[in-house]
Amino acid sequence: MRVVSWNIQHLEQYEQSNSIEVDLNLILQQQNADVLLLQEVDLNKARTNGVDQLAKISSALGATHSNFHATRLIPAEDGEYGIGIASKVQVVSWHSIDLPSSPIGKRMTFQFGDSSETFYVHDHPRAAIAAVLENGFCVVNTHLSFMPLVAQLQMIRVVLWGKKIARSHKAKLIIGGDFNFVSTSWLRLFGLKASVNGNTFPAWKPEKQIDHFLVDSKVQLSASGIGKQGPISDHRWIAVVVS
Repeated sequence: MRVVSWNIQHLEQYEQSNSIEVDLNLILQQQNADVLLLQEVDLNKARTNGVDQLAKISSALGATHSNFHATRLIPAEDGEYGIGIASKVQVVSWHSIDLPSSPIGKRMTFQFGDSSETFYVHDHPRAAIAAVLENGFCVVNTHLSFMPLVAQLQMIRVVLWGKKIARSHKAKLIIGGDFNFVSTSWLRLFGLKASVNGNTFPAWKPEKQIDHFLVDSKVQLSASGIGKQGPISDHRWIAVVVS
């Protein structure tokens, strides 16, 4: 089973030589995912023409099972934004958990085409979503705070929550997503091992790894990798193959 995690940045297209549909299909073919974990997904938002991005990606992927969990509204009156999972593998049950935001934000720089802009950003509520699959895996997707200490505290909660779900279904645990912190070695204390190594952000010149996969000791990992820079998103996607 090939599991891919991708922060899609609401399908922001940095190169527009092709249509968004063509570029998206090419990337999905490269990913070749059986289960796809997505972060920064838009639903019915004006900035992305009211598109249900999870439904769009699920259809292009050929995934018959999907679930979306909203983490905030940007702005409050305009659609939803959050994380999702699209799966070709039968899902036995869905689970989700909300995580509190950081009480403080920070100044961040964003790329807009050939220019960039720096401004203060408030954090927002975060979440994790889990899919228990019929093949004996529990796959968790999360997008954590950009404040590293808060993100690590959120991660502990996600890990304990995910392990509880996996135990109750006698499933093998995989956790992936945009963790927004670099080191995952400390998570060995929870019986989890990092499964992808290499920088993922920003996509055009990766300087750090904030996108990760963790697997428990029961999981047999046969391959892992990081996608090349593509025309969509400021993150590179990551993948693991498990058996």
